[in-house]
Amino acid sequence: MFARIPSPPKYSAVALLIIAIAVPAMAGPLPLPVLNDMRARTVSSINDAEARIQRLTARIANATEQFNRQTDPGNLLPAGAYEQLLGNYGQELAELSAQVTGQQTFVASLSNHLHSIDEQIRSWRVINASADQLPVAKLPQVNDGPVLQPGTGQGTGSSNWLNAMILQFQSEPVMTPARSIRQYTYRDQIVYYVPAPCCDQLSTLYDANGRVMCSPDGGFAGGGDGRCLDFFEERTGELLIWADSRS
Repeated sequence: MFARIPSPPKYSAVALLIIAIAVPAMAGPLPLPVLNDMRARTVSSINDAEARIQRLTARIANATEQFNRQTDPGNLLPAGAYEQLLGNYGQELAELSAQVTGQQTFVASLSNHLHSIDEQIRSWRVINASADQLPVAKLPQVNDGPVLQPGTGQGTGSSNWLNAMILQFQSEPVMTPARSIRQYTYRDQIVYYVPAPCCDQLSTLYDANGRVMCSPDGGFAGGGDGRCLDFFEERTGELLIWADSRS
């Protein structure tokens, strides 16, 4: 009467590998070709999952239409037939809805990993940029905290990649909340925290050389990527490096 519902799809080894290695705790950034390949595969997996959601949603609509047609008041159903149809429809609806929810969670997870890959690519390009190609940014003054000129504090030697990141932020549209960069001491080293620009995106924590360490917060559940859960409790010595003053 109703089509048999297949088991939830088993994600390919490639897709699971993307989730496992997209934002590893690395000593240094992966090569750019590897990052680009990971990004392309992640985008492809997101597109595949979204296509599955569309197919599942269509199946729910078809099942509902079929149930309504079979139980139309004008149909003469034998005793017990309506209850059987209702039970079958309810079971199919529950299973399809569960698969939709699973796919939506999968898409949200991959989207967070895609953001982390993009941050790794940004970090790679900044670190590998030639020093003489990086003009020194004139940092705007801000009033909500002390301002440290990049590369002048605690021997970090970080002016090139920080200035390049600031110039990139200044070239992008104004975000809400406004972009900012803050310096802290965390795990016995100088780090730089960049809050997420919006919504369910991940924040980014960089080491003194511009390498991505982790995402302290943000994402679908708000808890970041889980690799530095103690950041907000353990960080010390806040210094505001830069904040976007544009309106």
